Amino acid sequence: SMNRSKVLPGFFEAMGIEVVRGRSFTVNDTRETADVAIVNETLAERFFSEQSALGRHLRWPLGEEAESRDFEIVGVVRDIRSGDFLAEPDAMVYFSYPQHNYPSGSALVVSAVGDPAAAVPTLSRWLREFEPHLAIVNVLTYREIVSGFLYTQRMNAELFAALAILGLALAAVGIFSVMSLAVSRQTREIGIRMAIGAQRGDINRMMLGRALIPVALGLALGLIGALAATGLVRSLLFGVEPTDPVSMIAGVAVLIVAALLAAYLPARRATMVDPVSALRGER
Repeated sequence: SMNRSKVLPGFFEAMGIEVVRGRSFTVNDTRETADVAIVNETLAERFFSEQSALGRHLRWPLGEEAESRDFEIVGVVRDIRSGDFLAEPDAMVYFSYPQHNYPSGSALVVSAVGDPAAAVPTLSRWLREFEPHLAIVNVLTYREIVSGFLYTQRMNAELFAALAILGLALAAVGIFSVMSLAVSRQTREIGIRMAIGAQRGDINRMMLGRALIPVALGLALGLIGALAATGLVRSLLFGVEPTDPVSMIAGVAVLIVAALLAAYLPARRATMVDPVSALRGER
């Protein structure tokens, strides 16, 4: 498939789209001059492979024209994502707006210095002075446009984040409960070790070490499963990889802390009681 867009001279400069070969549109590209077009890298590579697209011609049927027109390719620009930020860039051809009819509903792209929202009143005043009958339907900053495009992804991300946090909390509570019960059942062993001279620090380190072994094994298996499932969630992510190290480390840290607290608290409680009471299994 191939997309098209009609732009004014200065569009690529305002949007920060690099012209990698050839030239950009100029004010001289009008009805009185030869029809020209600019293509993106994807189109150039797809249709012209290793050959340079510059100087080549393409015929394009335009709605306002009875027949197709012949356009000379005068430039190649970088690919951009438009409309769908998660999809790979498609082949795109750009035409010079002054060489075509101006339909209603055209959009004007303005690059502002500083806060774009603060420039809106000045811009509207200039447009009114230039053409009093101009209908300014809507003025949006590109931040708002991008936010609109990503609305569905953002809602999905918030939902998945809430579910992930809930799942992490349940996992932490589960680890804490099971580990705490397991350590509490070793009160008698702790009493025996203290009766033969073990220090509280030794007991705590031993309990923490025992707690970490099954948790570390579970985390290793969980990380392997998470890495295996990256292909399933990659299409749902934008701007972050499914193997994002910060997210991985944060999740692992929460579960390790839960396990350490679960082992430390009952072990500390057991070491605070009299060894004789601990030997009887009393809490």
